[in-house]
Amino acid sequence: MKKWITVMGLVMALLISGCASPKTPFEMKDITVQEMKEKMDKQESFLFVVVRENCPYCEQLEEYIEKSKQEHPELVIYRLDATDFELYKENDEATQLHAKAQEGIEFLDLAPFFFYTPTFYAVEDGVIRSSAVR
Repeated sequence: MKKWITVMGLVMALLISGCASPKTPFEMKDITVQEMKEKMDKQESFLFVVVRENCPYCEQLEEYIEKSKQEHPELVIYRLDATDFELYKENDEATQLHAKAQEGIEFLDLAPFFFYTPTFYAVEDGVIRSSAVR
């Protein structure tokens, strides 16, 4: 758990900028794959996390974020819910997922090596530059 928190903290710190204007509070925003693609097409930089329902690690992450959000003003993390993506492995040895739902297919086109939830992604200038898996 400590390793995950450290990795998450490092990813967050990379995208936090220290400006002199009044600080806005931490924010978690839901995002769709289409909205994410639009942000990437505009070459924006942002963090997003992929979660799903009934994921105990996702629930732990949400609890941690709620407890520590005051420590990260100015930070916005986008939450992508993969519950309805209909993700599956072709076989037990598979190292990549496939999807039946169109939104899942579109997401895997953007992040082809996604495998677990929760997974954090750092997007810089419209390109996924790094990820952190619990």
